[in-house]
Amino acid sequence: MALEQFPAACAGDNRFTEDHPRAAELLPVCLGCNVRAACAAFAAAARPEVGFWAGAAYPLPSEETR
Repeated sequence: MALEQFPAACAGDNRFTEDHPRAAELLPVCLGCNVRAACAAFAAAARPEVGFWAGAAYPLPSEETR
């Protein structure tokens, strides 16, 4: 598995799972991450309620009104 060989750049960083992540602060970490594609695939499938996944803050703006 990719995460075992190449840990996510955000591994262990609780800022990525906060209710209101600070995108400007976190985006550079995502952009340089080796597992960004896997993270994006997970987020697309799981639709996390909160956090910052593969360069996007969740909930996505289109999901906030649901």
